[in-house]
Amino acid sequence: MEQATTAEIQTSVHQAIQSLPELQRQILKLSYYQGLSHNQIAESLALTPGVVKSRLRQALVQLKTQLAGVDRLDID
Repeated sequence: MEQATTAEIQTSVHQAIQSLPELQRQILKLSYYQGLSHNQIAESLALTPGVVKSRLRQALVQLKTQLAGVDRLDID
């Protein structure tokens, strides 16, 4: 079985993120790409911190499911 290349993995991750519902995708990007806290995200999107945490968790579960078949690179 061949290992996926870095480009293939990046493409798979990008496609999985794009398939998320808009709010989940937005929260995920604010959290992981911009480094905002749950409270900062909640404030900027006019949500409660509980909703932010819930949607972020849902997004991560969905990404894990979608990316389960993606091979990992052997990094030495």
